[in-house]
Amino acid sequence: MRSFSRSPLAAHLALALALTALAPAAMAEPHKAIQADAEQYKDEALKLLERLVNIDSGSGYVPGLTKVSDIAIEELKKLGATIELVPNTPEASNHVVATLKGTGKAKILLMAHMDTVFKEGSAAERPFHIKDGRAYGPGVMDDKGGIVAAIYALKVLHNLKFTDYAQITVLLDASEETGS
Repeated sequence: MRSFSRSPLAAHLALALALTALAPAAMAEPHKAIQADAEQYKDEALKLLERLVNIDSGSGYVPGLTKVSDIAIEELKKLGATIELVPNTPEASNHVVATLKGTGKAKILLMAHMDTVFKEGSAAERPFHIKDGRAYGPGVMDDKGGIVAAIYALKVLHNLKFTDYAQITVLLDASEETGS
């Protein structure tokens, strides 16, 4: 009798271990689809990053901030986002609020900023370039790379027809460097 009662226990334990061992592989599959979709955009994303980095958009420099926001808005509209410009007082620039509606419950906020600490003329002095697999130029990481990352994350979600969120809001701040 004892061996009979242990046999189902052993079978359940073996099944649990097998399922546990298979779970990471099963969970990795969706991530592979996301990774594959993201990989197709590498060159395109780098071109967008280059466009943004080669625009002077130091804090308070309205012409550059306007160019950066116009490019970002164009990309976000392609994904179906509604756009709201929020005045950045006392400056004459605008913050960008882009909104996407989904069918789920979660509310997600992606934030980046369009201004940099670099003075006017920095983009011409130190234009975007890639050396040894790394991107360089004024604002590459702080924070034009963040703008590009947000846009392409949304492109991947769009391509995968992922709508399990109530709302995704993208906030692009125009004055983070000066105390937004």
